[in-house]
Amino acid sequence: MKWGAGKPPAPHEYVRMMRRNIDGASDRRIDWKVFRELRVTGLERFCQSVLAEVSQLATDTGQTSHQRYLAVFKLLQRRDGELADTFDAPRRSRALVQLARIRFQELLDEDEFARFSSETRATVHGFLDIWGPNHPIQADVKGRAALAFAFIHCFLGFFGMPCLPSHRSL
Repeated sequence: MKWGAGKPPAPHEYVRMMRRNIDGASDRRIDWKVFRELRVTGLERFCQSVLAEVSQLATDTGQTSHQRYLAVFKLLQRRDGELADTFDAPRRSRALVQLARIRFQELLDEDEFARFSSETRATVHGFLDIWGPNHPIQADVKGRAALAFAFIHCFLGFFGMPCLPSHRSL
């Protein structure tokens, strides 16, 4: 689905995309198989990234051992939350949001992402438009951002899907 001049899609367009994804049973089965496979790839890349960050913090000779320990501890706490939100409890009802989180963290390349159906890719791009740094809602006042996230949260809750990242992350 194309949107003109960088405009975000209207809420009803997200509903239409989600319904298409819910109704397309064969696409969903194929996407679910691809998701299960690529989820493992994303998890491995995520863990490699975290371990590289830990290595960098642990070897920073400009800080005391205690400061490095605290930095590693804080990093692991934060990244563990990201890992849980992105990879824990994979279910079909959570797959779209988890896939969007995996893409948001750039853990899949374009070729891997292209294996999903066009509807799934469009839905994920819709999430990324909301979460991305260049989205117009990010430059707007916090009230509008909170309103948009509340709408998406309610919409996904209706389908039994998990919450999106907190609007505080804007």
